[in-house]
Amino acid sequence: MQKRSGLALAVVFLWTVSSVSAQDNVSWWRQMFGEGKAAKQAEVVPVVDVPELPDSTVQAAPVLELERPTNEPLGTTLVDLPWGSVEWDIPVEIEDLDSAHTPLNDIRIPGFRVQLFMGRLDSARALRQYIATELDLDFEVHLTPYPPIFGVQVGDFRTPLEAHRAKKGLKPRFPNALVVPAELTVESAFPVAGDCIRTP
Repeated sequence: MQKRSGLALAVVFLWTVSSVSAQDNVSWWRQMFGEGKAAKQAEVVPVVDVPELPDSTVQAAPVLELERPTNEPLGTTLVDLPWGSVEWDIPVEIEDLDSAHTPLNDIRIPGFRVQLFMGRLDSARALRQYIATELDLDFEVHLTPYPPIFGVQVGDFRTPLEAHRAKKGLKPRFPNALVVPAELTVESAFPVAGDCIRTP
């Protein structure tokens, strides 16, 4: 019973859908089996009559005669050509941007140093000399002015972690050492490894 009702529904569906036509007036099931293609091709396109123009308005295009290229070199060379000149027309906004260029030595990068001493200038110079000559440190020693006193700082560290590791190693000799912020130059913040440079 269910098969008969399903078959009946299918027949009713096909009958109702077959009356629906597509945009080109061909049923969808005819298009599916290829009959719609033949109907489309059989359609006749109307021809539009184009009025003819009088002979006086039609003109023949002039025929250009081109010379055949010869294998002879040109009479002029690059030396014979006149020298040109260039005149730059740069907007003021671009010139302002160019004048805002900062030299590499003037650029400062935020970083950290380990401060070992803070006091008078003569004491700071003596300690700096002692550290540079007597102690075998891998860090650069800096004499930093904080008027009217001066500080002795070591290292150029980009992160506080690096500075704290260096402070931990210096703590036995300098118990008052502390990590301070500093403005580093580009060369000190990003040193170039000497063994990476290869000559050709």
